[in-house]
Amino acid sequence: MFDAKNPTPLIVAEANITQSSPTLFGMVRVMDQPLTEGPILTSKMIGKAQEGKFNGSELTVVGRNLILNKVREMSVVGGNGVFRLARGYARLRTYSFNATNLNALMEYHVTVIHY
Repeated sequence: MFDAKNPTPLIVAEANITQSSPTLFGMVRVMDQPLTEGPILTSKMIGKAQEGKFNGSELTVVGRNLILNKVREMSVVGGNGVFRLARGYARLRTYSFNATNLNALMEYHVTVIHY
């Protein structure tokens, strides 16, 4: 979940022009989101992305994440650990977005081929 006061995807880098860009060009975020049974905040948590055999492994997903588009697609361009040499795509869906407090609830479906 993205929350302007307490974000779970953290900004780790950005370009000098990022904050003046309408697309936030150059922003890099990292996240370790909870995995839940459903798309609502009260859904039962069934794990975290960094648990079990995936602990320490990462996927690299890049592309424009236009949160106001209901569905969009981004590229999986790499990874490490169990996701070494990963390729694929992520389909993102916005379930809710509050423009006042910048809270968003999104779903990621990721299809990955790796070695």
